[in-house]
Amino acid sequence: MDFDDVLFQVGSFGKYQKLILYLVLFPATLPCGFFGWNQIMMSGSPTEYHCKLPWENLTSAETIRLLPNKTDEEGKQVHDKCRMYDVNYTDPNVFDTIRNLSGIPTVPCMYGWHYDRSDWTSTVVTEWDLVCDKELYVTHAYTINGAGSLFSMFFMGFVADRYGRRTGYFVNYIIMLVSSVATAFSPNYLWFCIFRFVAGFGPGWAYTLPMMIAMEIIGPEPRARMAVLVSIYYTVGYLLLGGLAWLITDWRVFALVSCAPMLIFIGFWCIIPESPRWLLSQKRYDDVSQFFVKVARINKTKLEPKFVENLPQILRKIDEDTQATDDKGLRGYSFLDLFRSRNLSKKTLILVFINVCNLGVFLGLTFYGPTINPNPHWNFFLSGIAEMPSYLFTTIMCNRLGRRLTLVSSMILSGIVGLAAVGVPNSATGVIMALVFLSKFTISIAFVVSELLEDEIFPTVVRAEGHSVTSFGSTFFTLGVPYIVFLGHQYMALPLIIFGGVCLVAAFVSLFLPETVNTDLPQTLEDGELFGSRMTWKEIFSFQLPSKRKNLDPVSVLELRSLRKDSKREIRHED
Repeated sequence: MDFDDVLFQVGSFGKYQKLILYLVLFPATLPCGFFGWNQIMMSGSPTEYHCKLPWENLTSAETIRLLPNKTDEEGKQVHDKCRMYDVNYTDPNVFDTIRNLSGIPTVPCMYGWHYDRSDWTSTVVTEWDLVCDKELYVTHAYTINGAGSLFSMFFMGFVADRYGRRTGYFVNYIIMLVSSVATAFSPNYLWFCIFRFVAGFGPGWAYTLPMMIAMEIIGPEPRARMAVLVSIYYTVGYLLLGGLAWLITDWRVFALVSCAPMLIFIGFWCIIPESPRWLLSQKRYDDVSQFFVKVARINKTKLEPKFVENLPQILRKIDEDTQATDDKGLRGYSFLDLFRSRNLSKKTLILVFINVCNLGVFLGLTFYGPTINPNPHWNFFLSGIAEMPSYLFTTIMCNRLGRRLTLVSSMILSGIVGLAAVGVPNSATGVIMALVFLSKFTISIAFVVSELLEDEIFPTVVRAEGHSVTSFGSTFFTLGVPYIVFLGHQYMALPLIIFGGVCLVAAFVSLFLPETVNTDLPQTLEDGELFGSRMTWKEIFSFQLPSKRKNLDPVSVLELRSLRKDSKREIRHED
C-alpha cells in the first residue's frame, strides 16, 4: 500500500477536498493576480506629454505650437515630446521669434513635462519624470522586480520543503504585504526599486504554494481540472486589478489598496492544511493519520476501526518502503538531487526551458498589451479576458488528449500567431492587438499545463525545490523580456515575432516529457527517475495515454504494491 492507495480509501476528491480547494486554496491565489501585475499600473506612462514652458495659463494646444516637431517612423510630422527650442521663453516676443525663424536649435526640456492625466492622476513616471532619456527607467524597475524573484526561488523552496508548504505560504504573504506597503511610501525612484526588488519575492509562490498543497491532497484524475480552476482564480484577481486601477488613479493609494486582500488571506492560517505528503516525508505519522481520519469523516467515508488503529503503522511502513528504494535515506534533500540522475535531470532541464518560454511570452504579452492602444486600462482588461476561454479548452484537452499533446499544440499555435506578425506595419494596431490576444489565449493553455506537469513530474521530497529550479531558471532568462517589449517602440510587431520563434522551439522540446495523465504523483527520487525513463522514439512522437487507475480494495492494493517492487528490482537489475 502506498500514499495514493490510502488517499483513495478515505476519498481522493470528496467533500473535504472540495471545501478546502474552492473556499480556501483557490481564493488564496487571488492576491497573486493583484500583486504580480500592480507595478504595470503604478508605472503607467501617459501617451501624450510635452515640455513644460515657463508661461502660465497656456493650454496644451498653445504650448505644443511653441515646441518643435519631428518626423515619426511613418514619415508624419508630430510634436517632439522631449525637446524644446533653445530660445528665451520668458521673452514676450518669443511667439514671433519661433514663427519667423527657421533652423532654431533645440535642447532637452528644461522646465519639466506636462502630462495628459486622463488615464492616471499620478504614476511613478509622472512623479519622477521617467520619460525621454529616462524612459528605460521603467523597464529597469520591471527587471529589478524580476531579479527579486530570483532570490526568493531557493529561499522559499527551502522553507516549503524544510518547514512545510503551509509555513512557506504565510512567510511569503507577510513579505508581500510589507514590501507593498513600503512601496507606497517610496520617497524616490531608488527606494521604489529597492522595495520592488523585495516585492519580487512573492507573486510566483503566491500561486505555486496553494496549487502545490491542492495537488498533494487530491488523487490523479481531478488534477488537471484543479490546475485550471487555480488559473481562473488567478485571472479573476488580474481582472479585478484592472478595475481597481481604473477607479484609483493615484499610484500610492493604488499600491496600498491592491495589497489589502493579503490581510484577509494571512488570516487563513488556522484553516489551511499542511500537505499530508510533506508530513509523511517528515515522518509525522500521527499527524498524517489524523489528517486521513478527518478527511474520511468529512467525506462520509466509513473506515474499518482496525484500519484506523493501524494507520500510523501503515504509514510508517509506506515511508520505510519508499525510503528503502531511495539512497538518500534520512540525509535530507536539495535541488541538487534533481541533477544526480540522468532521466530526472533531463526532465528538469526541459521543464526549465518550457517555463522560460511560457513565462517569457506570458509576461511579454501582459506588459505589451497596455502599450499598444491609447486606453491602457481597457487593453489590460482585454488581455485578462483573453485568458478565460483558454481555461475551458485546457480542462477538456488535458484529460481527453493528455498533457503532452495539449502543451505541444498550444505552443505551436502560439508560435504561428507570433510569426504571423511579420510584415504588419506599426499603424495596424488593431491587427497587432488581435494577434496579442490570440497569442495570450494559446500561451495561457501552455502555462497551465506546464505548471501541472511540474507537480506531476517532480517527486514529493523535492517538489518545492523543483519549482524553485524551474522558477529560478525561467525568471533569470526572462529578465530581458521588458527590454524585448521596449523594442516594440521601434517596430511594434517585433516582440510578437520573437515570442513566436521561442514557442516553436519549446513545442519540439516538450515532446521528450512523459505523459502524466492518470498517473500517481512520484514520492521518492527513485520514483521520479523511473517515471518516463524508458520512452521509445515511437512514444516520443506519439500521444498515447496511460490507462485510468481504478479504486482498489485493500487486497488488490497490496498485490499492486508487490508488483511495483518487482518492477523496480527488474529495472535496477537491467541498469
